[in-house]
Amino acid sequence: MSNEMEIVDKLVSLIISGRYNAHDKIPSENEIADQYKLRGYNFKKEGLFDA
Repeated sequence: MSNEMEIVDKLVSLIISGRYNAHDKIPSENEIADQYKLRGYNFKKEGLFDA
């Protein structure tokens, strides 16, 4: 599994576990990139998140 898909799986797990509630904002693309040290990566362009 790619690093990018691991990040998506982690976010989904956090949502399912209740870490993020229905009206909470999840971390931004930039915050995720900073946390996982991904530079120059565009999640939307890569199709990992829908706009």
